[in-house]
Amino acid sequence: MNNFIELKEIAENQWRAKYQGNYGVYTIKISLDEEGNRKDFSCSCPSDYSPCKHIAYVEAEIAEYKKKNEHEKHENALTVTQILKKISFNELRKFIVQYSKYNAELANAIILEFSHKMRKEHENPYADIIGKALKFYKIYEDDYSEDGWDIGPLDDWLEKAHTCLKEEKHEDAVLIAKACLEEFAKWFNKSNYEIEYFIDNYNQGPFEILHEVVKKTEIFNKDLYDYCKSKIEKTIYQKAEMSDCLNDLMVVVASQNDCDEFLAQQDDLLKDVSDKSSYAAKKILQRKIDFYKNIKQQKKAEEIIETNLQIEDFCQEAVKKRIARKKYAEAKTLIADFLKNKPSAHQQYWNEYILDIARKEQDIPVIRATAYEFIKSYFTPDYYAIYKSTFTPKEWQEEIERLIKRYEKDSRNYSYTNKAGFQKSIADLFVAEKLPERLIEYLEKHLSTEAMEEYYTVFSKQFPDKTLQLYRKAINEYAKNNLGREHYEYISKQLKKMQQMPNGNSVVTEMVANFRQIYKNRSAMMNVLKNYK
Repeated sequence: MNNFIELKEIAENQWRAKYQGNYGVYTIKISLDEEGNRKDFSCSCPSDYSPCKHIAYVEAEIAEYKKKNEHEKHENALTVTQILKKISFNELRKFIVQYSKYNAELANAIILEFSHKMRKEHENPYADIIGKALKFYKIYEDDYSEDGWDIGPLDDWLEKAHTCLKEEKHEDAVLIAKACLEEFAKWFNKSNYEIEYFIDNYNQGPFEILHEVVKKTEIFNKDLYDYCKSKIEKTIYQKAEMSDCLNDLMVVVASQNDCDEFLAQQDDLLKDVSDKSSYAAKKILQRKIDFYKNIKQQKKAEEIIETNLQIEDFCQEAVKKRIARKKYAEAKTLIADFLKNKPSAHQQYWNEYILDIARKEQDIPVIRATAYEFIKSYFTPDYYAIYKSTFTPKEWQEEIERLIKRYEKDSRNYSYTNKAGFQKSIADLFVAEKLPERLIEYLEKHLSTEAMEEYYTVFSKQFPDKTLQLYRKAINEYAKNNLGREHYEYISKQLKKMQQMPNGNSVVTEMVANFRQIYKNRSAMMNVLKNYK
């Protein structure tokens, strides 16, 4: 059955489809290379698989469409050519004008293809065209995908800009990109949507085009610098979250022209920031750093970092540089000074540097104390191994028990727990220490299908009968307390795991027979279990 509502090629080798699925209408996009192979794709369906089955459906539909189109083109080409030879230019133009009134796709295609002809009469004709297309544009639920909401007119124009780039029509690419970002900002400010619904398709997409233009030619640099400067303080662009993009573009075009004006502007912005350790200050300083790096003045970039160690990211970069140069004492001083003046919400990152230095210096007390910070609330294999390396075998046996007690008592333990109080950190510890008997004992005390599913492979070969016994008990309890096809399919999944074990088939056969007796009125469950003998 063909469930396609729409399939069309929105640009060369760029396809968009609407498909009626089980959970609504899905929007599917596929990008193909010149050989017809898939380059990129997206689908708004809820499937966990990538690619989902709808991608293959669309590819098959595209192939069928092309095949049919080629056949029709071959049959009709001569007739169309003959007709065009017989009619006058005025007749053709009259027909197109009349027909495009009632055919939005034709009208849009004409605008996309020929609007550049109007540039002699207007500074940027694309702004008017895109603005009108967006004026009455509304977002519908079906337009939403994992990449955010689609805005058809903007998609078409951004594709047009990319086409202009390929054809080296740089001026048109710049004008379209400007029009897209301006008109999106205007439209967005008048709407009630949140910017995250659009991800970065429309507030960053136009800037990607402008960056590509700057890579290919320098003739637009001064224009783009002035353009960014004129837009950057305007509220509509700030609300559309374009400020960073405007600033980033300014960095690139300024660095190609060694622009002192840019540096002075950043200094003026920094004066207005009262907290020189804030994120706002960091963004401004980072732009200056990027500027100097772009013009190959690495020392000046490093000076900014070294004179602004109150900013956490900069201080961390300075610490990493000193560790790389084996200046451990200086690195430790920087860390201590920063944490003394500004207690960090990112203590874990600082602990990583502290631990790295301690291991290089073989400072056992610091290694032990710092590694413990990483494992005290939840089990982490790498840090657990480091922590263990600081103990003698005899000391370690005592420490294992102390850790277990901490995991049992610590309400901040971030590993998952079940209703019976199962702590994943304790189970992981038993796995790391190769203690299958204690792991089995612990799972039996805190039994659940989830825990069995994760850990049964650790001990199933050594203790197959006990594994089957525990799995059976867990699944029986799960079946007793859970209704619905989703849960029955989960049970079936666990039964298949049990069948792979020695004597598993006979145990599963017995379990299924019992389910058919106990739950005979659960029709969905009976349907899921029908393939079991």
